Amino acid sequence: MIRAARVLAALVTAGLLAGLAACSSTTAGHGGKTSVPATGPAAEALAGTWVPATDAETGIRFSLPGAPEKTGVPAFSPSVDRRRYQVQVDQVVEVTVYVDSGATEPARFPPPDTIADLFVAGMRADGNTDVRTLERRNASVQGRPAVDIRLTYTPKRPARGHPVLFLRVVQTPTAVVELQTFTSLGAAATLPTLQSLQAKLVAGLKLA
Repeated sequence: MIRAARVLAALVTAGLLAGLAACSSTTAGHGGKTSVPATGPAAEALAGTWVPATDAETGIRFSLPGAPEKTGVPAFSPSVDRRRYQVQVDQVVEVTVYVDSGATEPARFPPPDTIADLFVAGMRADGNTDVRTLERRNASVQGRPAVDIRLTYTPKRPARGHPVLFLRVVQTPTAVVELQTFTSLGAAATLPTLQSLQAKLVAGLKLA
C-alpha cells in the first residue's frame, strides 16, 4: 500500500490550486463587477436538475449542477491518479469534485484535517496572501472522517473582490475526495447561494 502523506503537499499546490487560479483569472475582465448576482446562474444552478456522475476507478458517486468536464490532473506521484470533475457555473463560480486514488495499488492518504492544513499551506506557498480560514468543522460521511472549511485570500494576481472557497475533504480507506464550490468574487450577499450549492454538492456524495 502506497503512503501518500509525504508528497501530498505537492498535490495540493499543483492540483487544487491550478483549478482555483483558472477561475480567478476570469475576474480581471469582468467589467468591474464585485459580486455574484443572487438571482443569476449560481441560483439557477442550485434550483436546477443536478447530473449524477460516478468515478469509474473508485465507484464513488456524486452529483453536479450540469454535465461535468472530466480531466486527469497531473498527480504528485506516478503511483497516484487524480481526476477532476468540474462544472463552470459562470465566469466566476465553479463547482468541482476531485478524486485521488492509487494508480496501480491502493494508496493510504493522511486524515482530512492534515489534507486541509496542507491545502492552506499550499495556497500560501503558491504566492497568495491573507489566507484566512473563516469556518472549519469536522464531519463524517458514511462513517468516514471528513472536514469542512471555508476560506478566503488575496490572490497572487490581485483582482477585484476576494475569492471564497467552500471545501469538504473526505477520506476513504483507499481514496480522498475533495468537493469544492469556488467564486473568485466573494460578497456577503451571495454567500448563502454559494453555501447552498456546497451543501447540495456534499449531500449528493455516495462513497463506494
